[in-house]
Amino acid sequence: MKKRKIWSPEEDAVLLERYADTSTRCLAELFGTNIDSVYSRAGRLGLHKSREFIAATSKRNGLNGIATRFKPGHIPFSKGRRIEEIMSPDGIRRSSATRFKPGHRPVNTQPVGYETVRGDGYVWIKVADGHPMVQKHRYVWEQHYGSVPEGMHVCFIDGDKTNCDISNLVLRSCEDVGRHIISSLSPEKSRERIERAKATRNEAIRKDKMRIRWGLEPRTRLVKHWYPYEPKRQQL
Repeated sequence: MKKRKIWSPEEDAVLLERYADTSTRCLAELFGTNIDSVYSRAGRLGLHKSREFIAATSKRNGLNGIATRFKPGHIPFSKGRRIEEIMSPDGIRRSSATRFKPGHRPVNTQPVGYETVRGDGYVWIKVADGHPMVQKHRYVWEQHYGSVPEGMHVCFIDGDKTNCDISNLVLRSCEDVGRHIISSLSPEKSRERIERAKATRNEAIRKDKMRIRWGLEPRTRLVKHWYPYEPKRQQL
């Protein structure tokens, strides 16, 4: 398994400066990582390629992105037409072997009630076909007491994430969850956790200051409060 890249502040600064007008492949080689990692980091920083770069790249590849896009109100040529009108009899016969049949279900389809423990340690359960799986402890709580109020969390009394019995679940606020985690640690671990949280907060503020310097919208509420900013107006 490939090790995840940890981006440094200096690399973030270079990415902010060059991403809009530089090939992503070149940036990946510069940072010693893969293209997907660069796209992911750019997405987190809210970066996009410039229109000039996209236009130049399209022309270089023999394409004109604007000219080949579907226009507003575009109607597919097959809309309202029977298959016999758009395909030959031989094409219909050959394509029938690979078409999904009525009632087709993928081979990895699981029944309602299926449970699994994911990497986060929580039990996830399938509650209905065509519906994303949900965390079992939240689902059990909602079945007994209704939806979880905003800002509250369903927690485990004994700390076991796989024990989703309603008698083992309790509702706590974000502040209570934080205090409970800190109180359960040793003094050394508690101080380490607090210092790490402060460092994470300060790093988020530092990155937002950099975003403001580059004309981007800050992400944290603290920076928005301290540094009133004017969003950049788009050029017409």
